[in-house]
Amino acid sequence: VGDGTHSVGETSRLRFAVGSTDNPLELALEMVAVEMAGPPRQRVRVLANGVFVGEAGLTPGDPRRATFSIPLEALEGTGLLDITLDFPDAIPPGPNVSNTRKRAIKLLSAQLSIVDH
Repeated sequence: VGDGTHSVGETSRLRFAVGSTDNPLELALEMVAVEMAGPPRQRVRVLANGVFVGEAGLTPGDPRRATFSIPLEALEGTGLLDITLDFPDAIPPGPNVSNTRKRAIKLLSAQLSIVDH
C-alpha cells in the first residue's frame, strides 16, 4: 500500500534545508513497526546532525506520532539538518540476508516545525 516509506537496512536518513534560525526546531515523525516475525517492538533512535535527540518504541499495527526537540547546537553550521534513524531491532526478511535488507518501520509522515520562544 502506498501510504508510507519502508525503512531498508539498519539506518535511514532524512535531510532538511533549514537555513539559519535562532529558534530550536521540533521534529514529528509518524511511524509504525513492520509486521514480520521478530521482536515485538522496534526501537527507533533519532539523531540530528549527529546529536542524539531521543528514541521511540513502536509496535506493528499501531501507528505512533513521536516528537523530538532539535536543540540549536545541533543546527550550527551548514543550514542543513540531517536526521539519522537507527533501528537496533531491525528484522532480516529471511535467512542469509545481509544487514542492508533488514526491515524495521514504515514512515508515514515527517514534519519539522520552528519552536517559538
